[in-house]
Amino acid sequence: MELAELVERIPVRDYEEGEPAAAFTQLVPQTERALSTILECLESLLRHYDHMLPPPLSTSSNDPADSAEFIIDLDRIMAEEKAGTKVADLCFLAQIELGRKRRLLRKIDTETEQFHILYLCASSLRKANKAIKAVENCLGSQEGLEPRLSFVTELEISLKVRLAYRRFRQATLGDAPANPEDVADRLRTVCTAIAKLRGRDLYLQLRFDDRRELLGLQQRILSWSSDADGGDAETGLRLWQDAAMLAHLLARVNHRSELLEHDVGLIAEALDLISDGAETPLLADKLTPLLGRDDELDQLVESSQAADLDAWQETLTRLQRGLGSNAQMPAASAA
Repeated sequence: MELAELVERIPVRDYEEGEPAAAFTQLVPQTERALSTILECLESLLRHYDHMLPPPLSTSSNDPADSAEFIIDLDRIMAEEKAGTKVADLCFLAQIELGRKRRLLRKIDTETEQFHILYLCASSLRKANKAIKAVENCLGSQEGLEPRLSFVTELEISLKVRLAYRRFRQATLGDAPANPEDVADRLRTVCTAIAKLRGRDLYLQLRFDDRRELLGLQQRILSWSSDADGGDAETGLRLWQDAAMLAHLLARVNHRSELLEHDVGLIAEALDLISDGAETPLLADKLTPLLGRDDELDQLVESSQAADLDAWQETLTRLQRGLGSNAQMPAASAA
């Protein structure tokens, strides 16, 4: 638990708005020290469980692209039913990835762009936090102890992120496009929605590119609203259009492999229920986790008036066909 607190105490989001130099002089050393402490702990665990050491993994390469599978591999190991070599597997996998991250941190210098520094630190801490919780859970199970940390799968995180992005999209788009008369109020709504999202623990689970776009938009809106005349309407409308575009782009969360697999399975189950003549309230409850996948489906799930089964079947069949082709898309890499 102490290791998780060590990671979570590092205020990465504060450096997103701070002086660029602070990320290099403060955030990087904090992150590197945290990784070093965790790596020492992992080494101790591996020595204790040396009889369970797994064979070398292909992820031992120094290629940054190799880390894209790290989070997926953690979830896969955690899903295995037999305890067996779980602790050793997790420690070995985490040692490779966090060691790689530490080497990259040590290459940072005063010429490194702030965005790259923030991205690397955020990615390192996110993966460290997940690895700690995975190891702690498996260690507790193997030694007959009650885990004190909650391990959350990427699917659970992605479902929460999708729902959060849907709420942001709803707040941004409203019922109609912004106009010169209401653009100031609409932009205040957007700014408030971003502030609420940034204040949540879930914010640190967002892809760093998404966080950068949200923060940049918020800063532009605040700059516009602080003008002496309150910001001209024409510029405000362009800002709102940028916000609307970002709201739509964030729906790319639906391309994540874990969501595609989850959604395809859930839609297939729902279509089977329709074939058996299921009641629409059962369908709505069943498909609630898909909120944010498709506007038409969202309306069916949240409609106060029960739609007929034909409407459900038509929408779900369309989605099933579309997801069948999208399932071949490359998965988005984890931050």
